[in-house]
Amino acid sequence: MTNTHEILNSILENKINSFKSHNDLINKTYGEIEDFCYFQLDEHLLVKLRDYLKKTSLTCLASSNKIGNDYLILSDYKNSNKIKEIDDNLIHFKLTKCKVIEELHNFIRNKVKNYIKSPFSFVNTRAWVTKPNTTTVGPKISLIRMDFLLGT
Repeated sequence: MTNTHEILNSILENKINSFKSHNDLINKTYGEIEDFCYFQLDEHLLVKLRDYLKKTSLTCLASSNKIGNDYLILSDYKNSNKIKEIDDNLIHFKLTKCKVIEELHNFIRNKVKNYIKSPFSFVNTRAWVTKPNTTTVGPKISLIRMDFLLGT
């Protein structure tokens, strides 16, 4: 069995396999993650998220590519047709750091921390709705009905 010191040396010596070595070190230190975790957001949190999203401005991938917003994932897409296709099929919400998103992170953390086992952080949070009759671009299935989100 490999000890922690050997795994750490492997990370430093072999940069090609550093991700695997890092994963081995985390598994050795904290234990392997569970294969599966399932949970649902509670109704109270869903209502808070819905109300927050109703007041949240919309954005698109094309504009998020052009602005340096801390709360948007900047895309690597270079193909403007692909970006347009995604924007034609998804409604993106321009999220900001706020109490509701923090509550969402805390809820999720409490549900998954025993499965993940090692320390982790939330780097980014995104919200979108898949438009009706979309192509197969982006997430095909909207998990929360649009009428619930937008109150229509």
